[in-house]
Amino acid sequence: MARVLSDLAMEGHASIGVTGLFVVPGHEYHVMRRTLRAACEAVPGIQIRISPALLSTCASLEVVVKALLEGLPTERMPGEAVIFVGHGHRAGRCDLHYQALAHGLNQVDPDVHLACLGGGLSFTGLKSRLLSQGYRRAFLLPLMMSTAGHARRDMAGPDPNSWQSRLEAVGMSCTPVFKGLGEYAGIAAWIAGQALTIHKDSVS
Repeated sequence: MARVLSDLAMEGHASIGVTGLFVVPGHEYHVMRRTLRAACEAVPGIQIRISPALLSTCASLEVVVKALLEGLPTERMPGEAVIFVGHGHRAGRCDLHYQALAHGLNQVDPDVHLACLGGGLSFTGLKSRLLSQGYRRAFLLPLMMSTAGHARRDMAGPDPNSWQSRLEAVGMSCTPVFKGLGEYAGIAAWIAGQALTIHKDSVS
């Protein structure tokens, strides 16, 4: 990273904006900030501005709630569940961010749920809620920027430990939808807006 900043400095750039595609300000987000800060200190004359994670403020939370609800599967019928699957953190460090989003979604559409691969918003709690409410069909969508890896291995797929397999094992029909967060128009616009904001701050 220091080499990249050094090259940019040699090209005449003194202020740099960085847009990281993070959903929550969790461990990896702060690792990125520390890495950039250390690299910046190693290159005199360089300043860095970093965009916030997606779920950082009440304003961005409202943007995400609106965008996700507007982008729900069109083939979904009334009374069918939608489950957003987040990454989470095994120690629950970002549970509050996910819980706030879950509440915002559920307040508007009670059949929209959110749970995470790690942390307090667990699959066990989700399954209990789904069964108690009598759902027969659910759509599984990743609450992640990428639809690779976790989405196709842990959320969906033939592996007996995937959420799809575990829900189908208790009699629920599951339809996975591989749609990354950047594919929602409102979220893409917010990310682009943040990038423009830090760019303007960098050149002002």
